[in-house]
Amino acid sequence: MNGDQQNPAPLDITTNNMVRIDHVAAALSRTYKSSVVDTIQSLPQHQQIILCSAVKLFRGGKKDTTIGELNKSYTDVCKSASIPPVVISELLSMCQVLDDQVKNRNITLLCINTKYYNPISNERLHEPYPCDIKLQGILKLGQARDDKLKRVTLKIDGADIVFALQGVRFFRNCLE
Repeated sequence: MNGDQQNPAPLDITTNNMVRIDHVAAALSRTYKSSVVDTIQSLPQHQQIILCSAVKLFRGGKKDTTIGELNKSYTDVCKSASIPPVVISELLSMCQVLDDQVKNRNITLLCINTKYYNPISNERLHEPYPCDIKLQGILKLGQARDDKLKRVTLKIDGADIVFALQGVRFFRNCLE
């Protein structure tokens, strides 16, 4: 080694400059964030509380619930944080918004064996074909005569909801 070259100085890491788990989680979140996570993070607070309540209800393998059960869980979460809950008719309206929540994604082409195909009709094209595909909503809301008996199912992975809301202490505590 040449005497003019110097080894880089060792990093001085003190307790104030340590990288913590929450720093790593925030960096990963920003790096690998999906459109579903972006959508969840941009929702109004009460819709996020509804999703948080649904995740809590669906732990342990439960696949669906009723609006009445979701309302009870939602009300409990709100009361634990001293947030005034909305009435069940407003909760139902918010669930309908979450059912309709879609995001357009522009798909330029579907390439199979280096040939271009229309992803909808499967016909061969001579150049890339743009099309819009709608993604699923966040919740699925079933039909029933009584609003409280309408079935509610998550249409996205609960882990995406947890990941999207983990940066907010209120939701992190709620989901523990």
